[in-house]
This record gives sequence, C-alpha cells and structure tokens, in this order.
Amino acid sequence: MHPLDDDPHAATDRDPAPDRAALRPLRLFQTVTAVTGALSAAGVGGVLALQSTPGYARAVLEARSWGASEVTDADVAAFLTPAGAWPVAAAAVVVLTLVLLAGITRRIRAVRPVGSVFVVLGMLTAAFWMVDGGRMVQAGGGGPAVLGAVVGMLVSSAVWLRVAHRRETRDAFDA
Repeated sequence: MHPLDDDPHAATDRDPAPDRAALRPLRLFQTVTAVTGALSAAGVGGVLALQSTPGYARAVLEARSWGASEVTDADVAAFLTPAGAWPVAAAAVVVLTLVLLAGITRRIRAVRPVGSVFVVLGMLTAAFWMVDGGRMVQAGGGGPAVLGAVVGMLVSSAVWLRVAHRRETRDAFDA
C-alpha cells in the first residue's frame, strides 16, 4: 500500500495465512517437545519408582552381574532409589519441558542446542534402561507401562531431534 492511499481498510486487512504458515514449524516443535517431556517424565518417574523396590533392584543387579558375583544386601541397598526421589525427578523433567516450551514460544535460539543436549542424554538413559526391559515386565503391575514410557521416551527424543534441526524450524526462529 502506498503511504498516500486514502483507503484505511487496506492497511488493516492483511492475509493471516503467511503468519500461520510461519508458525506451523514452531507449533510442531512445541507439540513434539510436550510429548517428549511427558513421556520422559513418565519414564524417569516409573524407572526410579521400580528401582525403589528391593525385589526389582536385586533382579536388575543379578541380571547385570551375569552370575559372576553374588549380589549382597549392601549392593541392593546402594542401588535403591531414595524414598521420594522419583516424584522429584519426574517434576524436574516437567519443569525442564516447560522451560523449553517457553523458549520456543519466545523464539530463543538457544532452545535448540540446549534442548538437544538434554534430549541426547535422555536417549542414552532410555537406551540403558531398555536393557532392563525384561525385568520391568516381570515386575508386573506398572512395569510394562514403564517399559512403554521408556521406549516412547527414546522414540520421541529421536523425533524431537529431527524436528528441532529441520530447516523450517531453524527458519521459524529467524522469522
């Protein structure tokens, strides 16, 4: 529109479609971040809750020793998750997720590299915990659900990395 144009509606009637198209990669990034955070919180909380029971802790330690050494009560006591630690750890994952979501909303570029570090650490943790998947299922109760959350944590973390480092996502942070 030319500055001397007399039509006041021409300046206010913009097509919102370009703005929506520019926000689409950020909305996808926010959605994937929320899903990854929820699955990670469930996985972290679930595994630490399982590890707070002596029977599960002993089974995991026996499986990891491959029968080469006797698992003692002291080993089990050292392996147990302290009481109340699993809700704190799950809450910490939720807080980290909320911080990342706020950074995405404000288009803070550091979200992608900082989030990538945490997501890669989460992937490595999930892969390590998946080794004990059989013990999780044998634990019964919520064990299979915890294994599902850990697998979801690994898969959603891989999707998060893919979405975070797409060209469209990078361009949306620069827009």
